[in-house]
Amino acid sequence: DEERAALAARMAESSEREAGLRAEGDALRTAREWYTRFDALEKKLADLAWERDENAAEKEALAPQFERLAVAERAATLDDLYDGLRAAREKLENAKSDETTAAEIVTAAEAKAAEAAQEAASCAAAYEELRTQADANAELWERVAALDRELESAQKELSEREETAATRKKTLAKAEREEKRLRGELERAQGELPEAERAAESARTALEQALADERRADLSELRGHLIDGQPCPLCGSVHHPSPFAAPAEETELFRLHELAEAARTAADEAESALRDARDEVIRLTAELHAQESACEMARTESAKAEERAGSSRAELEKTRTVRSELFGENDPAEARRLFQSNLSGAETRVAEAREGETTAQTALVQAQAAQIQITKQKASLEKDLAGLEETFAERLKKLGFRDEDEWQTAVLDEETRTKLTSERQRLDDRERELAALVPQAAAELAAHGSAPEQPKDGLDERIEQNAAELTELLTARGADSEALARDEKNRKRLAELGEQEQRQQKKYDVWRKLNDHIGSASGDKFSRYVQGLTFRRLVRAANAQLERLSERYRLRAGENDTLRLDVIDLWQGGEARSSKNLSGGESFIVSLALALALSHGMREVKVDSLFLDEGFGTLDEETTETVLDCLDRLRESGKLVGVISHVKQLQERIDCRIVVIPDGSGHSRLDGPGCVKLS
Repeated sequence: DEERAALAARMAESSEREAGLRAEGDALRTAREWYTRFDALEKKLADLAWERDENAAEKEALAPQFERLAVAERAATLDDLYDGLRAAREKLENAKSDETTAAEIVTAAEAKAAEAAQEAASCAAAYEELRTQADANAELWERVAALDRELESAQKELSEREETAATRKKTLAKAEREEKRLRGELERAQGELPEAERAAESARTALEQALADERRADLSELRGHLIDGQPCPLCGSVHHPSPFAAPAEETELFRLHELAEAARTAADEAESALRDARDEVIRLTAELHAQESACEMARTESAKAEERAGSSRAELEKTRTVRSELFGENDPAEARRLFQSNLSGAETRVAEAREGETTAQTALVQAQAAQIQITKQKASLEKDLAGLEETFAERLKKLGFRDEDEWQTAVLDEETRTKLTSERQRLDDRERELAALVPQAAAELAAHGSAPEQPKDGLDERIEQNAAELTELLTARGADSEALARDEKNRKRLAELGEQEQRQQKKYDVWRKLNDHIGSASGDKFSRYVQGLTFRRLVRAANAQLERLSERYRLRAGENDTLRLDVIDLWQGGEARSSKNLSGGESFIVSLALALALSHGMREVKVDSLFLDEGFGTLDEETTETVLDCLDRLRESGKLVGVISHVKQLQERIDCRIVVIPDGSGHSRLDGPGCVKLS
């Protein structure tokens, strides 16, 4: 607190010192501004006086040019009159040129009119000559056109016959390929037939041998069962000589019987294959004969088609030769069109030539009229020009110019005249401006006032020293202010930490008390406490299930042991007993309630499957129905419920089941969905 008071006093003293330094700095800067303004006003007055002298010298140097400008301005009063005179002279020169041009145009128009008349006569003669040739060519074109139509028809007929011949030829080739294929298949079938006959004969022989072996085995077995003094079932004799060979065993007889059956099957298959081979030979022979007839017919049709195509080809060539000799390869329609085009072109040229002749005559008349008009205009322009020259000469004398040449010498071009006029105006304007500015600058210098008390020498250094002292003062005060702010922040933080310490002390007291109640060195006491909480929740969930299963029993956690399960018998006045003393049926009901609670009533535990192994035999019929109803509801909620039991009532209620069936030999088999015997 003492340090904070000292800092506050130092900051107050610093504020007073700051005010003095700022006042001193303001006075120094005001003095510097006065000296700077005074120097600027002195320089301005001197500059204006020098500029006035320079302007007077420049005006004197340009005086000869300004005199020349005055003469040029006087001569410029004749510019408009001279422009009219010059325009009249140009018009007269143009009229003379137009007169010469008009004469040339008339001469050219006369020549062009004569040329157009000659062209019209030539085009008319060419048109008449073409009209004479038209009738002579018409008969030739018509005859050639008829031959072309005959050629087109003959060519179409030839194309059709050639196409038919090609089709017949393809048909013949296809038939010959089919004949060749059938012959090859017939030869193959005939080659395979002997092999099939041999295979059938061999199979029959093997069958006879197998049957003989089977019969001998049967006789040997019968001999093994003969009894002396009793008749033989085959011959009726009561005397049975001893067999020369040992009787066959039952297994041997079974083997020979299987061999005989296999031989019979092989013989049947061989006979069937032989019949198929013979049928195949017969079928292929018939198809080959039919195909040979088809080939012969196709060959005849192809030859006829080739003959008809050859005839059409010869007729076409004959007609083509006649047409070529008559008109070559030229197209009569194109020749007619070209001739008609030439005739139309000649007629058009005649019309154009006559129109050109008329146009040329009209142009000649117009050129002659224009020539006369131009001659009249030239005479009028000569008269007007004479009057303008007389007027211009009189004005020259009045302005003091002897003749047009002297006036031309005095004239300045517009750009030079404008430039000199602008320069003269600029110098005059600046002279008047400076005449007003010099006294004004002298008055400003006189009105600036007397010099300040502060001397001019060393003024900038004193201003810099004042600024440095002020900066040092502000820096020191800023450090003091920051120290006070930091102390304030620390005091605030200290208060917050005190409040936080109190809150943490309250939390610590809670956990210390909890540790005193349930804590131990190994953690068992706390674990059993937490397990007891969960166990009591499970008991509540199991009681909710048990209400639907039984009206008699309820569950509760043990009073001295929170993990012990006691059963309350409501029919015995609420007497509690240990779960270890339950009967089989009671144990099943309690266990089922606990299982249902785990699978359905505990949100922290997710159980999707429930399997019950026996226990239903200890329940009465009503309790069994209640249990099954609970399991049905559990299954409808998406759980998988499996039951292992031999109780018939469950078999009637459960449709999807797997049955264990004993076979009497110490083994059992399974019957039901998904049960398949694997070999």
